[in-house]
Amino acid sequence: MFEEQQAQTKAFLKLLAQHTTTKIDLHYIHDDTLRDRSTNKKLTIATDISIDSAYKILKEENAWWKNKQRKENVYWSWSKQAFNVAFVDDIISDKADVFRQKRHFCLIQTSQKKFQGFFSIRQIYKC
Repeated sequence: MFEEQQAQTKAFLKLLAQHTTTKIDLHYIHDDTLRDRSTNKKLTIATDISIDSAYKILKEENAWWKNKQRKENVYWSWSKQAFNVAFVDDIISDKADVFRQKRHFCLIQTSQKKFQGFFSIRQIYKC
């Protein structure tokens, strides 16, 4: 069960790990919070972990089942203020072709009309 979703997650994390060694945090955010942020139903799964270990942690958490049955969405964030990957959210499908021509390493369709793009930054910047 959930083999396709798990394979997609594993492939994404593997691709991300090829472009950065920056550590990440993993969280659950409930579907209600995506519609109404004031509910703030958020739970931290793990902090300051390597990208390589994220899949194993999600598997132990049974994250795909929790997403389907409990409406708990997994999201990740950088655990430090320094990183070498830029993330562009909500790329409108009309503009996706422009991003395809850029030097991104990953372009993900997140809805019917939107994408997210990931780009390597040559130098690590601190925010």
